[in-house]
This record gives sequence, C-alpha cells and structure tokens, in this order.
Amino acid sequence: MGTTLPISFEIIIPTLGGRERYLADALRSCLAQDYKAVSILVSNNGASSEVRDLVASFSDKRIRYVETAHTLPMPVHWDFALRHSEADVVSIIGDDDSLMPHAIQAAAAAFAREPQLECITHRPGQYYWPDYPVKEYQNRFSVSRGAGKLAIHRTKPLLDNVARFTEWYGRLPFLYHGFVRKSAVERIRNAQGGRIFLRVAPDVYSDLALAASLDTFGIIDDCLTIGGQGASSTGVNYAMNSEIGRRFMVDMPEDLIPKISHHSIGLHLYEYLEKIREIYSLRRSRSIAWRRFFGLIAREAVQKPAHRKEILDDLVKLCGIEYSAPIALLSKVVAAILDADWVATGLAGALKSREQAVMRQWRNAATALDVHSVWALAQRLGPGKAA
Repeated sequence: MGTTLPISFEIIIPTLGGRERYLADALRSCLAQDYKAVSILVSNNGASSEVRDLVASFSDKRIRYVETAHTLPMPVHWDFALRHSEADVVSIIGDDDSLMPHAIQAAAAAFAREPQLECITHRPGQYYWPDYPVKEYQNRFSVSRGAGKLAIHRTKPLLDNVARFTEWYGRLPFLYHGFVRKSAVERIRNAQGGRIFLRVAPDVYSDLALAASLDTFGIIDDCLTIGGQGASSTGVNYAMNSEIGRRFMVDMPEDLIPKISHHSIGLHLYEYLEKIREIYSLRRSRSIAWRRFFGLIAREAVQKPAHRKEILDDLVKLCGIEYSAPIALLSKVVAAILDADWVATGLAGALKSREQAVMRQWRNAATALDVHSVWALAQRLGPGKAA
C-alpha cells in the first residue's frame, strides 16, 4: 500500500541588494519550520552579489535561488519569482518579514483537513525594525494569538463588500503572507494572459484576483507570519515619498501604471476593482458607500501633504462618476475644505496622535524580529491576547 506524500510548500522571498540585514532573519525563520516538505525560493532582483553571497552562506539545500539580469519593477519581479515556484502550495513574504515557528505545520494541517480549499490565510502580526524612520515605532510589534481554529468563508460576499468600501481588503484571501495552492495560481495566470500581478501594488491586486477566482477560502484564527517594516521597506518609502519610494515607478510597464493618483491605496483599490470586474466578468450588485469611500481616501490625502491636492482632485472626479449630482457637489465642497492647509494639518495631527496612542500599547521586540521570542511571549499571554 502506497504512502501519501505530504503537501509541499515553498516560501518565495523577492529581494534586492542592500536588504541583506532583513533577509538573513527572514531565511532563518523559514529554515526553523518543523515541517519536512518545505523549500525557500529567494529571487534576487538585479543580481546583487551581496544577496547571492548571503544565500550561499546558509549552505542549505532547502533554499533555492534565482536572479534577474537587471532590476525589474516590483510586480514584474514577483511574476518572475512565482514562475519559478515548484511546490503544491506557495506563499510570498517580504525579505523584512518572518514566519512564526509553527506556520507551515498549521497551514499543512488545515489543507489536510479541508483538501478542497485552495487558499489558507490567518492573522498576520506586525513588527517595526530598529531603523524604521519614525522613532516611536522602532522595535515595536503586535501579535494576536487565537485558538488556531479553521473557519471557511465565501469570497464573493466579502469581495462585494470590499467593492462597496464597507470591508477592509485585508479580509480577502491573500497570497502575500497567505498559503495558496499552485492550481489557483495557474488559474489566475491563465485568466490574465500569463501574468498574476497586473497593477503596481502586487499584494493588493492579487488579493482581489484570488477573491474573484475562488469560491471559498480558509482562515486560521492565529498568527502565522509577521510583516516587518524598516528603513528600506518599499511600502514605507513609497508612503513617505522618499527617493527610494519615488524610484518605485521607474521603468514600470505602461499597462501597470495607474490612471489615477498612485499615492492613495483607496484610489488604487478603486481602479484595481474595475480591472478585476473586467477580467472576471463581475457585476456590481450595490453602489459604493460614499462616507466610507470618501473618508478613507480623504484621510490618506491629509496625511500626504506633497500629494494632497492630486489625491483630492482624483477623489472628486470619481465621486462625479459614481454619485448623483448633490453628492458629487458635496464631495467637491468637502474636498476644498480639506485642501486648506490649516484643516489638513489639524486632521493629520489628530490622526497621528491616535496612531501613536495605539502604538504605545504594542510591545518591544527582544531583538530585531526574533520570532521565537515573540512566539514564546504570545504563548505566555494565552489565546486571544495581543502581544
């Protein structure tokens, strides 16, 4: 009688030169998994010799390595890396992220219990590296422990609520920090002309594509990965409009460049949803909730003074398309008020104070993303407690 082979997992880590400090910890967290059928694929964007040497220094056959001849835009690089995956189940994490020690075991058990599922997600934690640009956030982390139970959710109602802006897109199935069967990845690739990531924010876009192509997915009530943010993190630099962030759009393929401001996640989401509806022949069932839609994007605008007017102008244009004349006019009036320096500065300060109050409740990491220490602390606190 034959023996059933375990489900194979591959953790894909796209990286760039200059980020070896983060990458080393990410690799250690992957190699610490108590699961035999796991491999790690490091994709070196731009063929940095420092990255190549770091990977080689681990001298571990579980690590596979690929590189690009020159630096590719992020979504193009992610597609490149994903095409090299070989396992039954794949996950993408950043080079500044980490796996919890039990991550693969938990995901494998969930797939074994519900073999029809093609995507398993969880409740990711968050960590700010010591070099994060905002001092108050440095070395702070949050990990929320649950009971580890698996719940099955339907994707289409969630996607519908996200499209109405009444639900956070992070509740959708996700490939970045999630665990997705290769069959689902290939189905999306076939539907999208050979590519997975058709917009500049590959994590957000792939959430929507998964939701459109799956009927159900599983959520484990536990933290399996930690998202890290440091001085070199793409998202941080993009949000802060640093020189690194401004280079993000360099050489971006024309068909991936947003037609509306790319400085607002809310505007990204609106445009991505339009693209998803086109590809997957999805119809709107209900209109967009104005207060949630306007409020989300307006908050981003007042927190980004360099791009405030651009974001508000595009928001007003979309409100003119989506809503009746009275609401469109109200949108224009409110946007004009928010564009006043004293109003925007006051609101941005209030939002910042609220963020800092939340951050003060987070704990300090023992070391730079020492996941085993974090995990031990979370275990001591018990299920349902935030670390």
